[in-house]
Amino acid sequence: MPTLRFLVFKMAMLPDALAHWGLFIPNQEGSTEGILFEVQKRGFFMRKTLFHYREFNCCTSGAELRDNIPIPELSIGPVMLNFACHEVTKNRPFHLRNRNCQHWVFEVIEYLVNAQRIDNGQEILSRIVAKGYSPLRYKGNTP
Repeated sequence: MPTLRFLVFKMAMLPDALAHWGLFIPNQEGSTEGILFEVQKRGFFMRKTLFHYREFNCCTSGAELRDNIPIPELSIGPVMLNFACHEVTKNRPFHLRNRNCQHWVFEVIEYLVNAQRIDNGQEILSRIVAKGYSPLRYKGNTP
């Protein structure tokens, strides 16, 4: 099964702390083509988290990528990741500072760690945080 990847996108005219995050599964191991799973908010007043997935190519979209971090501990295909994303997104509000795409990615990873009963699953999030990626106002942030 291809390795799940954590993607961080460059965001023009926004501070690095507000970078867009998503989860990516390549079509096959080593491929740059696959499916990107992400959430967003549409419109200024809408407060609902909108989940979607789309075909994505890390190579042709490389200019918009800041980082691409593998998560080999989670063995999952696109169908099961889609299910997990829908479960996490159900009735989930969206807030730019404390319920955004960054928090959603961590919530999906936590869901998968629990569903797959991964020992030391918190190490996945710790590794991402150690690389400098921590959601705004995340419970794991240090003051």
